[in-house]
Amino acid sequence: MARWLAGRLVQTAITFVVVVLLLFVLMRLAPGDPLGRMQEGRAMTPEEVAWLRRLYQLDRPMGHQLLAFVQGVGRGDLGTSIAYGLPVGTLIASRLPATLLLGGAVLLLNFTVGLWLGVRQAVRRGSREDRWLTAVSLTGYATPSFWLALVLAWAVGVKLRWLPTGGMSDPLLPADAARSRVSAHGTLWKVHARLCGVSPQTHSNRRTA
Repeated sequence: MARWLAGRLVQTAITFVVVVLLLFVLMRLAPGDPLGRMQEGRAMTPEEVAWLRRLYQLDRPMGHQLLAFVQGVGRGDLGTSIAYGLPVGTLIASRLPATLLLGGAVLLLNFTVGLWLGVRQAVRRGSREDRWLTAVSLTGYATPSFWLALVLAWAVGVKLRWLPTGGMSDPLLPADAARSRVSAHGTLWKVHARLCGVSPQTHSNRRTA
């Protein structure tokens, strides 16, 4: 067990290093200037552009930039966002509650609904209901989640106007009923979009049962 765990930790460390290096290289090879977005709203003087390039170390050689980037990641410092002007860690932390809410709701419904449907199919193997649920689960398994999310956002949020396509607020904090409703409804349709994951879970549970 200890040997297996050590191997997993080594694989995780190697994967992390490779991902960090690829992220850095791909961002540097992408066309355009990282400071281009800051120049969209207003014209900037060459002195201002040069100051910003020194501030974000964009005037340094790529090797030096890579070393500074890796050292920062090792210290837990992900740098400062050029677009927002805030630390990247702060931006991630501010969006973490919404991510955990969405991900937790998806996992909860995925395993509970998927387990129930999988057991139901296993008990009624070969029935019309089993064939219908199998077809639905395989269709959901083969459907890209990002495409399904876009379709649901257009149909439910734009066409039918049942739920908002965006917006997030904490219903546990003091706020008006409208903001709380936006949070619940916004999470609802996003969970619905992610529930295509229930289909492969159902199929897997059926085979296991």
